[in-house]
Amino acid sequence: MLWDHAQIIARTYPFSQQDDYIAAAATLRVPYWDWAAIPTLPDVVTTRTIAINTPGGFQELDNPLYNYTFQANAVGNGFPSGEPVSACAVYED
Repeated sequence: MLWDHAQIIARTYPFSQQDDYIAAAATLRVPYWDWAAIPTLPDVVTTRTIAINTPGGFQELDNPLYNYTFQANAVGNGFPSGEPVSACAVYED
């Protein structure tokens, strides 16, 4: 599904950039970090904002990998009510 979505997005870039983005989307892979081989966090998860090239030009956005906010009430969202994670407090950076 992620791969299919990337193909659709690639076709929305300006014509002058489409070939590059279609080729990149065709080889899209999910990144892997081997924490045992490299125990420090990669820069991509320690940077608050990121600059990305969108079909409308470059934009600076909050980095979705920088932090995660647990839901205040995780019950009913995939976590069984008896599991400790369903009672997790909300964490804000």
